[in-house]
Amino acid sequence: MLSPRFKYDSKSALKLNKIQLDTKSRVEGNIKSGNYKFESICCAICGSVDSELLAEKDRYGLECHVVICRNCGLVYVNPRMTQDSYNQFYDGEYRKLYIGVESPAELYFKARHKKAKKIFDFIKLAYPTIDFKGLNILEVGCADGGILLYFKEQGCNVKGVDL
Repeated sequence: MLSPRFKYDSKSALKLNKIQLDTKSRVEGNIKSGNYKFESICCAICGSVDSELLAEKDRYGLECHVVICRNCGLVYVNPRMTQDSYNQFYDGEYRKLYIGVESPAELYFKARHKKAKKIFDFIKLAYPTIDFKGLNILEVGCADGGILLYFKEQGCNVKGVDL
């Protein structure tokens, strides 16, 4: 089922800037050196180990095996980084790779805060009778909390969950 365009060749599907290229190189070095460790897993839905390979690389050209479970159809990465490796990757390299700036944390936070206003305005338009004061908001995948901060500033009670 693997299409030739998803075969691993280290070529990015995106145009990467210098920061992204340097970060990609660091990630590849961490993988090659064994600093990033990987684990094989079974399907999180049905527990099957019977899967078919869909892709060998991600959009940045990093080796990443994406499979589909032959039993239930769940699409997932296998093998995947261990939790410690994921933590290290997301803490040090993910945003530089994803956003392409040297100090992405503040820029990302501001962008999420700005996006929150659009979300808030959309909800106000769709549900004009909602009273946001004291409304409970839960964001799953909240990252640094930029969206949650905006809702808190509008009087909402906020909680965020991220892995």
